[in-house]
Amino acid sequence: MKKLKQQLIKDFGRKSVTQSFNELTLTIDSDQVIEVCTKLRDEFNFDILIDLCGIDYLTFGESEWDDEASSSGFGRGRELQKSSKEQGNRFAVVYHLLSVSDNKRLRLK
Repeated sequence: MKKLKQQLIKDFGRKSVTQSFNELTLTIDSDQVIEVCTKLRDEFNFDILIDLCGIDYLTFGESEWDDEASSSGFGRGRELQKSSKEQGNRFAVVYHLLSVSDNKRLRLK
């Protein structure tokens, strides 16, 4: 994993590559997806897309559930969340890639 991390940093920059919980994440701008995925396939042998998911960070870090249960339990109704004016990058797409030949995984965000 250390070698892969060094190669990714060399090609995509130090700020783009992070490692947490023994997993590598490469963060890119949305307009670079095709170019970066092609490079990851052709030069890094990431040949399988394991998972693709979309994330909405509208209420990231906020709890939907109350911290305390009432005598009748938690309510199941969902309340409409207020949006913040300082959204930044509200949405993200995350690709989980696998290199079968090298037995390596990469998260592309």
